[in-house]
Amino acid sequence: MFALLHGLALGLGLILPIGPQNAFVLADGARSRRYLAALPVAALAAACDTVLIAVGAPGAAAALAAAPGLRTPLVALAAGYLAWLGVSSWREGHAEPASAPALPSLRARLAATATVSLVNPHAILDTVGVIGAGALAYAAGGPRLAFEAGAALASWLWFPALSLAGHAMGRAVGDAGRAAVWLARVSAVLLWSVAVFYALSLLGR
Repeated sequence: MFALLHGLALGLGLILPIGPQNAFVLADGARSRRYLAALPVAALAAACDTVLIAVGAPGAAAALAAAPGLRTPLVALAAGYLAWLGVSSWREGHAEPASAPALPSLRARLAATATVSLVNPHAILDTVGVIGAGALAYAAGGPRLAFEAGAALASWLWFPALSLAGHAMGRAVGDAGRAAVWLARVSAVLLWSVAVFYALSLLGR
């Protein structure tokens, strides 16, 4: 259970900052007349994250198992990256979230979703580097799978909720900029918490 919650917290911390993927899903929800019409985009974004986690995290873990000396520097690098990302999220969470261009069809929207989800260096670094490093804290099999499932679950919980928030903002013309600030602060706290966990795991070795 701890592994699942650890993966969920890490996944949420990594996914909360407003970036191209989040901005697109949020804007797509705001443009959609019905919330159900925006769900395919949210589901595809979550599915893309799941694929990256399913392929990248075990691959990183396997590579590190073959070269165990790399574990300590990678975990240290992941902790530093998370700490820096937390600072960046806290300071730079004031960008306007809904900035994606209008797209004429569901097929075009899905293609754009796949692009901003998969052709994204930050997403690859997060799934392979950070989540892969986190997976090393658990034995292969059930515990590690639970950790990866928790990280993937974060996407499946987050993107439908983000799309719904965008849809509500589109209907009510809410203060999206202020919401982005608080979102960034929550993300920063989560990221710093996991960075401390990684640092403590190194000190305990």
